[in-house]
Amino acid sequence: MNLVVAWFFALIVAWNFCSWYNYPIPDSVRWMAPALRLDQYWGMFAPAPGKLDGWMYMPGVLADGTEVNVFEGFGFKDKLGDPRVEIMPDGSRKYHKPPLVSHQFPLEKWRKYLMNVQLSNHNFLRLPYGQYLCREWNHYGKHPPNKLLKQYKIIYVTHLTPDPGDTEPVQEHPVELWNHVCY
Repeated sequence: MNLVVAWFFALIVAWNFCSWYNYPIPDSVRWMAPALRLDQYWGMFAPAPGKLDGWMYMPGVLADGTEVNVFEGFGFKDKLGDPRVEIMPDGSRKYHKPPLVSHQFPLEKWRKYLMNVQLSNHNFLRLPYGQYLCREWNHYGKHPPNKLLKQYKIIYVTHLTPDPGDTEPVQEHPVELWNHVCY
């Protein structure tokens, strides 16, 4: 029994060593780690943690011209109540990061789905999501005719995570991912 445990321990150490130092794993044992689910990849923290971060904002316009945050209309409301957009004197908009981005989402599945919507290789998700939001807002008698959603945008506000000890302010960059007209 000890010999089997020692073999698996050696396999795990060798697998991590080879992946860390880019050393090829011999084909004779390469199949074992994935077959036994012992293969590991340390991409979360190594060689460096992710630097790009962000959050979503969805400004919309109702039939009567009222501007709304569509995100909040669906229960995606920051539980801490932080206003996310500030209109500056020059007319530009300043986006404020919610204290906890995870509190924007009622469920983890929604967080994962909407984080995928912002990825460029998942842009095929944007049209069905746009149709879903319009259908859910405008149908089933949830809102009177003057409060129907006319159009909205999906804005993903990105910022780079500063290095430890960096004192420069974080620059935020709003990126318009999608512009959807409901009717």
